Amino acid sequence: MNVALSAEENEGFKSYIRQFEALGLNSDVATSPVYVSEVEAQKYTTSPKSKGGIACPFAGQCWPAKFVFGLAELVTSRGANVQTRTLVKQVKRHWNPKEQLEVVTEGGESRGSIFCQHVVYATNGYTAHLLPELRRTIVPTQGQILVTAPLQKMAIPGNTWYDYGYLYMIQRPNGQLVLGGCRNKHPKGDTANVDDSKTEPVVSDALRSFLKNTFPELKDKLDVQHEWTGIMGFTPDSLPMIGRLRGHEWIAAGYTGYGMPKCFGAGKAVAEMIVGKLKQEDFVPQYNPSRYWPIAKL
Repeated sequence: MNVALSAEENEGFKSYIRQFEALGLNSDVATSPVYVSEVEAQKYTTSPKSKGGIACPFAGQCWPAKFVFGLAELVTSRGANVQTRTLVKQVKRHWNPKEQLEVVTEGGESRGSIFCQHVVYATNGYTAHLLPELRRTIVPTQGQILVTAPLQKMAIPGNTWYDYGYLYMIQRPNGQLVLGGCRNKHPKGDTANVDDSKTEPVVSDALRSFLKNTFPELKDKLDVQHEWTGIMGFTPDSLPMIGRLRGHEWIAAGYTGYGMPKCFGAGKAVAEMIVGKLKQEDFVPQYNPSRYWPIAKL
């Protein structure tokens, strides 16, 4: 559920639902979002601060690290060579006589160069390391998350968003609350930042204050067990770049905080473009890299 914490945000939700219905997108009751009243939102969230919201009849959760480890196990069992802890320093293009790409690496089990026919930049917030031309297009931005101790005898639900999406929270089966966000409270704003080695105290305080102020049950017994940061890739129009960059170089990056629901479809799309099953013009036009990378049109 997207939860409004102000009357203004709540009116925005009502307007969204009206537009959704006007476009005829609410025909499937099982999947269509619905408006939730203030009373219902407060009951669902256990928070008196809730002013209303939008609920989606279906939603899901996954543990990203476990998912990635499981995916790595699957692809390696099918012959993929996964090189961890190996820094890619540069991608070089050669013509002899056809295009060949050289991935220059260091560290890990493989040091030196890897020669290949295609390269996909699935580098998100770190894209400018290899493509400095995109340093103003895919901007690395710090995100922050905390996890509380298990909360017993509480009904605070998971899969909720607050403050125009700047806060997002789930509750794990063991009762732990996982809360991320407050990027809008970061003192450096959206300034480029690739340092994920330390948390930002201002954001840490904002996350804790939100839990204490929004949920009365947590005011005197908030116990944060873990906290960490991560780097996301933000684009000027908040949409990813997915498709061909030039020649045999491709990109799937710039998810602007929405990588989990988009990256798997993006990977599938790029793979199908590489083998010729999908044309760029038949994919989502708003994701075409050519809007920021004119050479992709050549």
